[in-house]
Amino acid sequence: MRYLKDQYKELCPGVYVWENFLSQDELVPVMEEILSSDWTTTDHVRGLKSFLQYKQRMLDSINMPDAVLQDFDHCVVRYESMGFDPHVDILNFANTIYNNEIDKNSELEKVALVEARFGFILYFNDDYTGGEICYPEFDFCYKPNAGDLVIHDIKSVHAVKKVKSGARYTHSAQLSDNFYVTKETHALIDWPETEFTLDDSRFHYTVRHGKSNNTRLSKFMESYIDEHLYS
Repeated sequence: MRYLKDQYKELCPGVYVWENFLSQDELVPVMEEILSSDWTTTDHVRGLKSFLQYKQRMLDSINMPDAVLQDFDHCVVRYESMGFDPHVDILNFANTIYNNEIDKNSELEKVALVEARFGFILYFNDDYTGGEICYPEFDFCYKPNAGDLVIHDIKSVHAVKKVKSGARYTHSAQLSDNFYVTKETHALIDWPETEFTLDDSRFHYTVRHGKSNNTRLSKFMESYIDEHLYS
């Protein structure tokens, strides 16, 4: 992958891991902050600061000079007795844009945009059962070790198996870059004006939303069975 440096190894097409992105010593204060947070009424805790210092480490590991990594300390998610439907991280209404990306040196009239290239998941613990991340298009599931960083192409279909015991603590976000589309393509996009919500398939697509503009995901949906990922 031309964007990623040697720290990453490929797990399956479009999916990579940086093992021990955080060392065991570095994980100690992170887990202390996570476990001291109030999880009584939520599965998401925002504004955690203990891993913010490692933002530059990730940026230095990629060949994207204009990379944008927002909200690196934004949210830690706890999975306990739950999983996540197969989905794509790309904003669904932007699929047309991605399919018409052009080179920035093109002489065509173009519009510069900042949009996600990769989704990533940073794993803070591994003392749970289940909870594997799965890439069903490739029939591949993987349980990272604590401290590992998994990065996947933003269009990769992925899901999380149900956590059977314990709690899985992760941070996930998107790694963005500048890219370019023709003015004509940009004008065709119906940019939603409503606030982001997981229930709106224009923003975030899972199999529960029905048919998608993402052709790779649509093909997979034909054979998807809930029990495969949630049993």
